[in-house]
Amino acid sequence: MVRSYLLLLLCGLVGACTAATTTTTPAAATSTTAPAPAVATPTAATPTAATATTTATTATTAATTAWFPQAGGPRDLVLVYTASVQGYVEPCGCTGDPLGGLARLGALLHEARAAYGERVLFVDGGDLLFEKLDDDSAADRCQAEARTDLLLGTYARLGLAATTRGPLDDVRGAAFRAALLRKHGVPSLDDGQGLVVQRGELRALVVGAAADDDLAVVQRTVDAHAPGSAAAVDLVVVLLQGTHAQAKAHARLWRGVDVVVVGRAAEGPVAPERVGTTVVVSAGWQAQRAGVVVVRLQGRGRDVAPWAPLALDDRVATVTARQQLLDVRLAGLDERLATLPPGDTRAFQQARRDAFAAERDALSVAALPPPSGPHVEAFALALRRGSPEEPVAARDLQAYLRSIPALVGACERDVVCPPPAAGTAAYVGAATCRACHAAAYAQWERAVVSLLHTAADGTQALRPVGHAKAWTTLVELGRDRDRGCVGCHAAGFAADGGACTTTQLVQRGLVGVQCESCHGPGSLHVAGGGDKTKIRRAVDETTCRSCHLPPHIESVASFVYDDRLRLILGEGHGEERLRSLSTSSMSPPPASAGAAPQGASP
Repeated sequence: MVRSYLLLLLCGLVGACTAATTTTTPAAATSTTAPAPAVATPTAATPTAATATTTATTATTAATTAWFPQAGGPRDLVLVYTASVQGYVEPCGCTGDPLGGLARLGALLHEARAAYGERVLFVDGGDLLFEKLDDDSAADRCQAEARTDLLLGTYARLGLAATTRGPLDDVRGAAFRAALLRKHGVPSLDDGQGLVVQRGELRALVVGAAADDDLAVVQRTVDAHAPGSAAAVDLVVVLLQGTHAQAKAHARLWRGVDVVVVGRAAEGPVAPERVGTTVVVSAGWQAQRAGVVVVRLQGRGRDVAPWAPLALDDRVATVTARQQLLDVRLAGLDERLATLPPGDTRAFQQARRDAFAAERDALSVAALPPPSGPHVEAFALALRRGSPEEPVAARDLQAYLRSIPALVGACERDVVCPPPAAGTAAYVGAATCRACHAAAYAQWERAVVSLLHTAADGTQALRPVGHAKAWTTLVELGRDRDRGCVGCHAAGFAADGGACTTTQLVQRGLVGVQCESCHGPGSLHVAGGGDKTKIRRAVDETTCRSCHLPPHIESVASFVYDDRLRLILGEGHGEERLRSLSTSSMSPPPASAGAAPQGASP
């Protein structure tokens, strides 16, 4: 089991795991506040659902492959965390292999409990509920309430021990969040509050704070549970609502903190790092990956002061770094060997290449000795398509998705879209543009490529992708009323002079990523007889990236601006710019055979 787990980590194949039917008992959620006055008592109770026995029947039937290393004894604990979830309850379907989703996270937690029993601690680092600070419109209310209720309700059922407040959590006001937390019995640890959670024979202190909080408050909370004290714990975890850099800066100053979870996560995971005596971890945003910290506390007791700091098992990072270095060397040697004639020099370089290749093939995390004494292993597990899914979460998610048209209809019913301010442009739709720009319209319609797409059942097929197909994609998926999706599949949604309801998008002919999605509203341009000063002609990369950003694409780096321009420019639509683009720097474009990176879209 351990060997399989290490290989999965090293090869990045974790998301391909499938599992058979399992019955697991979630961790006992007996949580007590510490007796020391420095520790605040959260007002919300610990979720009682976590004490129930749950049967997890996964959506796949293939043989199990372990996501977790084997537990070594009763003083081993696994910490599972998320941060910057930003309200995502399912993977965005725009990419070829979308990551994340409540159902996959639920299956992972069940497997953690199958391996570690009750010694599983599930926490969230904040910015859980919303994606944007302006996500507070009245038209969005019904869908937002249902989505956040599903999200926090599922987290509570899966045994969430605590979260902390981030700026994206209070978008609809502190009262909205407080009521949601009370409903689902989830503690929020804010302003240096702490909560002691019992997991088997182990006691963990979880502290929540923001980067701009008084560091001394957090330190007092931690000191109240120091080893040797009456309220001593075995492990201290801080949920810090701040950036990775801020987490590292704080870790250097705190004493007695074992793990800091970065709450304001970046796009992808960051390698775990030992800073002073603290390990700083970040698994990335939107729960595309689950953060995992396996804590091995053998040899460290809560009654012995001072604590032995936890070492960081960085074997995976060490092997990965060496692999990357060898890959660079091998690529360079291959390039050189391709030009060398037979002879001694070629033989020497070939021998070097063979030696490097043999070293790379022999690299193994399992071959390196683990740290001796108390230590942690930290990594991020990609929740990929084909991963097991927890059936209750999958069922609840589908129920929510089916309810979206009715939810949106209820909140849009009485919404009146305001007219544009005097003298400002309104959206007119591509049909109006076509009257004068027929060639550009025709180019827009034919700028479609086929990309390889992985379906929910794991099968792969080519799927037509293009700006003109954007709305059709939503209709085929039944998501054309989803206010979280339509903005990047239509023109002028929730914009000045545009449509403020999904119904109005259709009525005004603004569906699809069309002319005004990129060039801005065109009514003044039309009224001026085609006045070129009344329309945005050049479209910069920033405009494109308002939609071409994760999770709607594989990664920030996967969107190459010039390459995408080549796909949409043509006769009557930027011909001069197309000629000026150098083909020498062109990345391989998507082709009908699916040659493009999965998920890249024009």
